[in-house]
This record gives sequence, structure tokens and C-alpha cells, in this order.
Amino acid sequence: MSRDRDQRDHRILRRSLAVAAILGLLLVAGRAGLGASATPRAAVSWPAGTSWPAMESGRSVASGEPISTLGSATSLGAITSGESVRSAAFGPWIDPYAPYVGQWLCDPTPKPGVVDVLNLVRMVYRPRWWGISGTCAGRMQSEHKEGRALDIAFNARSPRERAAAEDFLRWLLAPDQYGNQNAMARRLGVMYIIWDHQIWRSYRASSGWQPYSGTPNPHTDHIHISFSWQGALRQTSWWRQGGPAAPGGAGTELPPTGGRIANDSSR
Repeated sequence: MSRDRDQRDHRILRRSLAVAAILGLLLVAGRAGLGASATPRAAVSWPAGTSWPAMESGRSVASGEPISTLGSATSLGAITSGESVRSAAFGPWIDPYAPYVGQWLCDPTPKPGVVDVLNLVRMVYRPRWWGISGTCAGRMQSEHKEGRALDIAFNARSPRERAAAEDFLRWLLAPDQYGNQNAMARRLGVMYIIWDHQIWRSYRASSGWQPYSGTPNPHTDHIHISFSWQGALRQTSWWRQGGPAAPGGAGTELPPTGGRIANDSSR
């Protein structure tokens, strides 16, 4: 009996040590951004009075290397519905649609791929405010808590801002010259988009835009984009096949953001 008890206790101890080792690895991976290879480089700001979701107001991170070539300096889309996004930067291969992987870690440090998209949008559309990192308080599942979601201010009631938002979304969801649907969204690792009572899901892409209930926020004052881990960590073709595409085949080299930016939420 004593020998059986000793063997049982030994098995329990080995299982406990294995579980502890796995949890330790997950904790380390979470703190390291699950293998992120670069430091994010842009400010993350929210307008005064923002209450949902709870965000870290005025957070800044260090500046880094410049963004690669993009399209027009005033428009990413500059295309009408049905036209294709053409770029010599990419071949016919394209990333598969990102599956849904919901938030489960508390690791709100802005991930580098998300910061790249933020910088792209900031330089082209000059939004009034934006946000990436969310606090981990509360039970609401949110990729902001993992630093892989981006909110960008576009007012659906403003003709100018609505036009800018639709220009950006057309660029994300247009086919490329090879017939790949939703090309830039796939190359960036976009998981889903919410805007003005509608949601587009990469994992249900064939359904297109679907009604969004708007609970607790109808997203009429901003676009929300959640990214796959691959996109958030620069592991998709946007970064691995030569950098951002230029709509229409033309590109402009954009400068780095430079310095530290805080509370850039002027209206």
C-alpha cells in the first residue's frame, strides 16, 4: 500500500510540475507578445470622456523605423466598388482568411503589426483619435486587452469622415489583380471589422457585411478592427512579401512618426 501511495503521489507531483511549466511558458509568451519581433512605435490616444471600452488614455510608445511604401498620400482606396487593388509588391499567393481567435490573455502592449496599420491610417487620413490598448478589468472579451485591436475615429454622420472611412474600407476589402477577394484585409491579418451598425468577419467573408446589434456601442464614431495573432505580430504577407501595397501600382515613401506623441485627440 505504501508503495502504491508513493507512486500515486509521484504521478501527482509530475503532473503538477508539468502544469506549472506550461503556465510559466504561457506567461512568458504573453509578456513577450507571443514572439513579437519588434517594438511598437506610435502613440495610443483616446478622446476626453471615452468610457467604453476602458482604455489607457494618452499612452505613448517609442518611435521606430519608417513605414514602407503606400499608395496615395491622401487616400488608400481611391477606387470605386468593383475595381481591384493592384500592386507589384505581391504575387498571386495570398494569406487564408483569419479564423476567429478571441481574446484570452491580458497583454495590452500594442502589437507591432497593429501599430503599423495605425501609423498608416494616421498619415493618410489624420483621424482625430485612435486607440489600441485596453485595460484588463471587467469580463468583456476584447482584443484590445491583447493589444491586437485598433479603433480609429471616423464619424458616420460627417460626410468627410464617412467618405474617408469608406475609402479605407474599400481598400481593405477590394479584390487584387489576381482575383483574390478582400485582399488587403487578408494580407494584414484582419479578423473582423465593425463600423456603423455593421460587422465584417473574415471567418464568414462570404456573408459580406452583416447587421451589428450595437450593444453596447453601435460604432458610429469609429471603426474597430481586430487582428489575428499572425497579423498583429507581422507574420502575414503584408510584411513577409515586400511590404505594403500601393493601390494602382504607385507608391509614396512615408516618413517615420518620430518622437513621442501623447493625447493627440484634437477635434
